[in-house]
Amino acid sequence: MELAEGETLRVKGSAPDPYVLAGHGSWYSCTCPAWQFQKGPLTRRTCKHLKGVLGAAAEEARVREAEARAPRRRKPQRTPPRDTITDDAGREYELDD
Repeated sequence: MELAEGETLRVKGSAPDPYVLAGHGSWYSCTCPAWQFQKGPLTRRTCKHLKGVLGAAAEEARVREAEARAPRRRKPQRTPPRDTITDDAGREYELDD
């Protein structure tokens, strides 16, 4: 099964009220706490309710594809300690230890 963009589906969960699954084009959402409190982009979130309705294999493949398309973050490079500093006029000064 797939949810079209804007389509919603109510599913029974552990809460008294049903959870609402929604289609957003290439990604899906759920009103359950597991989905809402996940870290990371909305496009890579999933939960057991989405896996149950969409199929675990299809949902895991969608998340993997979203991860592959996401830009990779680079770790900031540490700058080595400097022995000199430069002022606004371009003059260099040696630092005392």
